[in-house]
Amino acid sequence: MLSSLFRRTTDRLVPLSDRHVIWLPEHRLAYLRVPKAANSSIRAALARRFALPRIEGMSAANDRYWVQLDNSHARIMTPGTFQHTPGTRDAWVFSFVRHPVARLYSCWNNKLIENEELTPGFVDMGLVRGMDFADFVARVAELPDERCDIHVRSQASILLHNGRLMPDFVGRVEHTDTDWEHVRYEVQMRCGRDLGELPQKNVRGGAGEDANGELTPAVEALIRRRFAQDFELFYPE
Repeated sequence: MLSSLFRRTTDRLVPLSDRHVIWLPEHRLAYLRVPKAANSSIRAALARRFALPRIEGMSAANDRYWVQLDNSHARIMTPGTFQHTPGTRDAWVFSFVRHPVARLYSCWNNKLIENEELTPGFVDMGLVRGMDFADFVARVAELPDERCDIHVRSQASILLHNGRLMPDFVGRVEHTDTDWEHVRYEVQMRCGRDLGELPQKNVRGGAGEDANGELTPAVEALIRRRFAQDFELFYPE
């Protein structure tokens, strides 16, 4: 009990970007969020289908909603705390990933081109609003995951803990129709709840087709080197 309380208190001191796990203790269900991989849509679906409390002025697609909600209904925590929390051993854990090229391009287009201001994480990386995609990729490739904003960290760094892949199931955004149906089936069987169709929140691009105009062989090779573990684990083909 004291260990669990200590870990939960410590979690509150950890940056929000490192608290990847959304844990629904009543339902023994956990979702590991990967930004830019249907994350907003999945969080909206969880809040809606599990009738989580509304918070005025906050959307369930927003990180701050889950921080404010953090209670017996749902908790947001680090992978380490999740693994040491009572009741999680028999939990079903799922996540979704996205092709590294498409994910990186979507991030660049949204955060550096569409947005009027850079968030602190991107400023700290030395990125500049409006920089071209090749320069963006080059800077991301220079930095290790721990120095990167969560939106451009490797998906492996988020989903692996102590060398082990945490989710029981990893869907792919490119196969959302079939992979989300599998999640719906598992949740229905385990929790007696139908998550319904996945709402379309902040949807951009597919498996990289939007990046074709920016994707020279040199840029693609750099992405493949920087995110080699993502390709190996989730996109080996």
